[in-house]
Amino acid sequence: AECLIKQEKEEVSSGNLGDTKKASYKEDKGKRLERRNAIKKAKRDMGKIEPLIEKLKAKAEGLQTEIDNSDGEGWTVLADLTEQMQKVNDEIEEKEMEWLELAESLETLEEEEAVASA
Repeated sequence: AECLIKQEKEEVSSGNLGDTKKASYKEDKGKRLERRNAIKKAKRDMGKIEPLIEKLKAKAEGLQTEIDNSDGEGWTVLADLTEQMQKVNDEIEEKEMEWLELAESLETLEEEEAVASA
């Protein structure tokens, strides 16, 4: 503790303390700005993904209806519809995982922002 007090006194007497605080403030300001931009981007990306997921779910429901109504059309039609359904379900899962990753990232960034502004 004594060496820190001594170091601070030396900085005050040499005039470096103000420069150190200014540099630290600019660095903190840059980090805050970067974090806020990351929060905005995550929210924007999540807002873009949500409608895509809804469209894909509607498409999956439509394909399921086609599968249900394709009783007499043969196994090739059923296989094709099932393959399309699998692709849509895979895409839905991919978008949901992307959304979850963004949500976790956003939560972390918002917690950091709350700590920084406290």
